[in-house]
Amino acid sequence: MSEQQSSNHPAALGADMQAGVPYYGIAPAIDSVAGIKSPLLCHLAERDERVDSTYPAFEAALKAAAKLSWTRTVEHFKRYLA
Repeated sequence: MSEQQSSNHPAALGADMQAGVPYYGIAPAIDSVAGIKSPLLCHLAERDERVDSTYPAFEAALKAAAKLSWTRTVEHFKRYLA
């Protein structure tokens, strides 16, 4: 399994993965964020620019997905519980 394949593994498993803790390795592709259905705790190298540089965009995509899901959740409750 290549480094890119193992990094995208959380997205490929989707709902079958309950939690993940990747140690090192490049971030998954941004377009795979929607396929990640479990909490992740990512451990990165402190001084490996090749790996570390792949995470800011991935983290931003995760935050955007979380914000969207929260907005949808609040709107759902407002619609059906208010």
